[in-house]
Amino acid sequence: MQIIDNKDTVDFSTMYAPYIEMAKALSLISHQGVYLADVKQKKYMFISEDPLLKGVFDLNDIYTSGFEYLNTFVPCDDRKVLECGFSTILSQYKKIQPEHRDRFVVILSFRILLGNKTYKLYHKISPLVFDHEGMPRLVLGLASVSSHKENVSLLAGIVGTSQFYTFDTQSMEWKDFEPIIFSAQEKETLSLSMSGMSIEEIAKIMNRSPEAIKKYRRQINDKLGVKNISEAVSYSINNWITYGSIVNDEL
Repeated sequence: MQIIDNKDTVDFSTMYAPYIEMAKALSLISHQGVYLADVKQKKYMFISEDPLLKGVFDLNDIYTSGFEYLNTFVPCDDRKVLECGFSTILSQYKKIQPEHRDRFVVILSFRILLGNKTYKLYHKISPLVFDHEGMPRLVLGLASVSSHKENVSLLAGIVGTSQFYTFDTQSMEWKDFEPIIFSAQEKETLSLSMSGMSIEEIAKIMNRSPEAIKKYRRQINDKLGVKNISEAVSYSINNWITYGSIVNDEL
């Protein structure tokens, strides 16, 4: 965990240089958009070129305007939820022991309006640099197209644990996240599906019929709220389900 001085004399462009190079490298091998943002300054330090946004966002304008620039593209209803969620997440973050804060992650989905089209973007944000009070200063963000049914959603917690919180968009409050419950068969089906195996291949390994595997896949899709196994795999990767963070076995 890197901690920085809070003084205004700090040369952030120099301090953040290694992280910017890391983000550039990540953007070359990732199928997601990559960005770095200084939370205190509310500005972006790096934004990767994203084919989805090419010709719509002017990166120079985003660098200049910082977080305010996205207000132009995020619908008002979604923006209200995001603003309330991020303004109140501090109370949840402070519950986390300092030694675990570098594994803190915020997972969010919201709509953006690009011309005549509406997209739902999925973001995963994690802190890289902290101030002396243990608060995030520089964060890394990954963005991709979302398969969530909800217009806007917020989830936060510590990767590798069950300590997760979800933001209730009705009460506008953070609540303990209730993990998705999978049977042992559903978990194995999902794991094998994530490795790219077909229904027939999975059936042979699990010693089940193809019809049984299809049934497990339908149950997985229903529990995750997605349309097909491809979306289930994408959702699982995005939410670190393979780490056991937010999925428990049935007893």
